[in-house]
Amino acid sequence: MFDYKTIIFRLILAAVLGALLGTEREINNRPAGLRTHALVSLGSALIMLVSIDGFSKLQLASIYQSSDPARLAAQVISGIGFLGAGTIIHNQRSIAGLTTAACLWVSAGIGLAVGVGYYTGAVVASLLSLIVLIALRRMEIMVTPPKERNMEIIIRKNSNLAIQILNIVKNKEGKVIHMAEIKDLENDEHRSMIKMRYQMRKLEGVINLISTLQEHPDVIEIRHSR
Repeated sequence: MFDYKTIIFRLILAAVLGALLGTEREINNRPAGLRTHALVSLGSALIMLVSIDGFSKLQLASIYQSSDPARLAAQVISGIGFLGAGTIIHNQRSIAGLTTAACLWVSAGIGLAVGVGYYTGAVVASLLSLIVLIALRRMEIMVTPPKERNMEIIIRKNSNLAIQILNIVKNKEGKVIHMAEIKDLENDEHRSMIKMRYQMRKLEGVINLISTLQEHPDVIEIRHSR
């Protein structure tokens, strides 16, 4: 049987380690952030404590002498998949949220490790997870080739915006592959269209590019696709 100090320490440590992982996700505005990871880790630690120590406190403890603590732990690992699936967003061209789902799964494992008293493994796993989330993310950005994207920009006619757009894309660490201006839009004498295909590595750069163009007084409408 665990004393109260041990139980409280393990629950607090599990919540803190889970919150560490959640902080990185929170900073990057992911679906599951600090509180979600802290709660997953805390809940996993509690379930592990119940599995190991909870049944021994029952009056009919003799019935549970042959119980296997790993059974509840296995249910946690299986059940966390439903929570992880809720963070995955799928559209026609891409899938997002897989890293957050994996992070939740690791957070559950950390909570189980703390609950069973495997402190070294829990702390090391937390530190390694942070390294993967922060350091390897930068490496992934460097290794991943820049994605090609299409943009159609409706502008006021004769605004000479094409050269400005080239400079804006360059300032956002992008590269224009092809650009063409269609000045004769059907049934429209006051507007023209710039069709552009460009490369940009970071999604933040794409968002900043669109925001910058939208603020330009000669830009009327922007259509973006991959």
